[in-house]
Amino acid sequence: MRMWKIVLGNKGNTRSNVIIKGTIVILILSLVVTIVMARRVMMINEKIYITTLQHNLVHINDSKIYLEQIINDYENLSNYELELNSIAEQFTSCYTANYSSAQKSD
Repeated sequence: MRMWKIVLGNKGNTRSNVIIKGTIVILILSLVVTIVMARRVMMINEKIYITTLQHNLVHINDSKIYLEQIINDYENLSNYELELNSIAEQFTSCYTANYSSAQKSD
């Protein structure tokens, strides 16, 4: 109450004092409501942000798994290529040996 006397003076409850007091109370309540709503909006935005990050993390993990599968497939193809090359070399050497032995028998 001492603040009111300092702000408004000691004139009692005149009409202008009541209007000023009411205006100050409304401004204070508006400020409180604004702060509360801003905090709620911030909390909602944080939840949305966290949900978005979690969603992106799931996609990143899926992409990582997909890339690992591609790398494994590539390594398997490299192994198959080595096996095919060795089979081709064996076939070539057998064919060459058979061809040269066939020519010798002629």
